[in-house]
Amino acid sequence: MPSVSNVAVNPVRPAPSTSSNATKAVLGTALVLFIALVGITFVALAFAFPVAVPLIEQQHLPVSADDLALAKTYASFWWAFMTVGVVALVVAVVAAVKLVERLDPVPAE
Repeated sequence: MPSVSNVAVNPVRPAPSTSSNATKAVLGTALVLFIALVGITFVALAFAFPVAVPLIEQQHLPVSADDLALAKTYASFWWAFMTVGVVALVVAVVAAVKLVERLDPVPAE
């Protein structure tokens, strides 16, 4: 009766092609930049609404009452805009680090 040996087989994964790495780099970079842009936008909104409302009222700028009421409502939620913005920026940094780790041909030691 033949015996079966319990030898662990390490499957050999083919190295990713250069075009595959280039595609991952381009798409990953685009994603990171998009997430960073979203983060910057929300942080800017967190600063803009609280500044804009008193400025509109002091300068008597021609803004409809509905728009001013909406701006006042958004100004009271500055902390939500700031939270979303900071979280998006942190996600962008983590995604950038993971992208570099994934594309780095030499593992860090």
